Amino acid sequence: MYVKVVSAFLCIIFCTSMQVSAKVRGEANIIAIDSEVLNETRELMVHLPNNYDRYTDTSYPVLFLLDGQRNFAHAAGTLVLLNQSGMASEMIIVAINNTYRTRDFTPTYRKNITSKLLGTVLQQSLHSGK
Repeated sequence: MYVKVVSAFLCIIFCTSMQVSAKVRGEANIIAIDSEVLNETRELMVHLPNNYDRYTDTSYPVLFLLDGQRNFAHAAGTLVLLNQSGMASEMIIVAINNTYRTRDFTPTYRKNITSKLLGTVLQQSLHSGK
């Protein structure tokens, strides 16, 4: 009986004293952009690859996510795991948060909205601070 109690006690102490040494890979930034079309400010979440600042001449693919507040953390975490296992290359993730989901996912026919958004993302987030 004494051995079981001591073993259980040691197991609890050992398990609670272990530190998780997981390292966050890459860099995540949140930037705000003003939408002339929607007349509101939107948040963009941008995840940059781990070596983005080190290799400035490298081109990375970009993954654009809708429903950013729901999908960003999962997509970034999954990408890190896939990178570590060699199943995916590093990439930039850009996610936009919704403010009014029904309106946000209803198609619009106004021209140049996509090109304005992409230009803003590239100007404000990917090359800021360099």
